[in-house]
Amino acid sequence: MLFINSRIRRWMMASTEVQKLNREIEELSRNLESAKERLNVIQRSCFHKWGPIRYDPIVVEAHTLPGDKPGTHGVDWQGPVYVSRKETPRWTRQCEICDLVQITDKTEERKVVKPRF
Repeated sequence: MLFINSRIRRWMMASTEVQKLNREIEELSRNLESAKERLNVIQRSCFHKWGPIRYDPIVVEAHTLPGDKPGTHGVDWQGPVYVSRKETPRWTRQCEICDLVQITDKTEERKVVKPRF
């Protein structure tokens, strides 16, 4: 009987602890959403002063895909495949006032015409 009572007590304590943690998570979630909204208001109304533009490429290093295990796919078996390094150009800039970070991978090509003598 003592064993059952102690298990029930532990279960009740764990149950109240779980409820307390769930309430805390809900409150923190509301606080997070409120803080995000306040930050968005500040960032939308900011007269941005952009810092330097940084080249920040997305790099996928060279690697080898292992392929299928021998004897698993018959004639459709595919061996190891080498994948070369890939670099996707990307640039970032950050506002010095509100810390808004903008990221882009778009470029603009300009043709410069110079006279030749």
